[in-house]
Amino acid sequence: MHRGNGHLRNFRIVCIACAACLFCCGGGGGGVDVTPPTTNLDFVLGPTRGPTPPLTVTSGGSSFTLASNPPVQEMPLIRGTWDTETLNATVTGDPDNVILWADTTGPAGQPLFGSLSVVASRTVRWNGGDDPTAGEYTVTSRDAAFPGRVRARVSLQGATAGVTAEYDAGGDGIYEESAFTPWAGFGDLWADGAAPLYQRVSSYVFFTRDVLFSAMDFSIQATLFVEDLRGALLAAGSDNAVAVSGVCAPLSGVAGQPGTFTLAWTDVNGNGQIDYDLSGAGLWDTFTFTISQCWIDDPADPEDFLLDGALRFAYYERNLQWSPVFDNLVVTRTLNGAVVPDATATYNGGFSVFMTIPAGPP
Repeated sequence: MHRGNGHLRNFRIVCIACAACLFCCGGGGGGVDVTPPTTNLDFVLGPTRGPTPPLTVTSGGSSFTLASNPPVQEMPLIRGTWDTETLNATVTGDPDNVILWADTTGPAGQPLFGSLSVVASRTVRWNGGDDPTAGEYTVTSRDAAFPGRVRARVSLQGATAGVTAEYDAGGDGIYEESAFTPWAGFGDLWADGAAPLYQRVSSYVFFTRDVLFSAMDFSIQATLFVEDLRGALLAAGSDNAVAVSGVCAPLSGVAGQPGTFTLAWTDVNGNGQIDYDLSGAGLWDTFTFTISQCWIDDPADPEDFLLDGALRFAYYERNLQWSPVFDNLVVTRTLNGAVVPDATATYNGGFSVFMTIPAGPP
């Protein structure tokens, strides 16, 4: 499946080692034990807190925004499980509840697929960073960009895994068109203007999931840095940046390396502590990661990534919930030192994440 377009999941190339150390050692800045009882967690991904715009991701061929339901600023909730160590994940299936509204356009605002409404009609499962192993999405249009509904089901054809896309033009439960595409050709199918619309929509829904989960994973890794640097942030004081080490990597043959990755804490409630305020006054502390020309490099992989921009936590409650907000974070993908065409993505706006330990076995 397609893995490009500057997905933030690749941030783990360097950060996964830091994360493993933090989980084992409980962080290094202030003696705070942040080791979770399990790495397998239930999650809810939903709207941002306060007057923050929803996430918009623009890449070489498309742009999508997590839409809400105006005038009420609410958006559907994506529920599922997430293992922060193995990256095994699910999106909980529920045919009666929408999980995602995505307003789609071309990168310059030209029409693409309109406003999509997505239901996980069957639970969707992933094993680590591999392609999905099970599940089904049902997609309709919120703005009449196409009639009826599209169904995209993870399936096998012989020994080949992929997706069966189906189209019910009349919305009557009779799917008149059907096509199977192996994973190898499915990821970029949405950008093929010659392919049938229902196949392209199916591909794009899986693409949006990849982007959303990589952004959520990026935010999870960033929370580890908050805890690791808690002592250093307190010592530096409110609004004074400290360096996040071990992220930016020197890249052979590239000048001006390795770039910078810093974190600043803002003591919004003025109590001199890194905490949150549940009084209802909205005085929770905030955090800002500023990233400048930071190369993420895995020497064993010909792919490298250049990050530029910022990530803020508009709200943060350790090991439970946070609200990541991206400020013009640009992720550029390179292959063997050359920029990959149409594989640069820009992230703006945000969402909220709520995570809990499952009641049952993982």
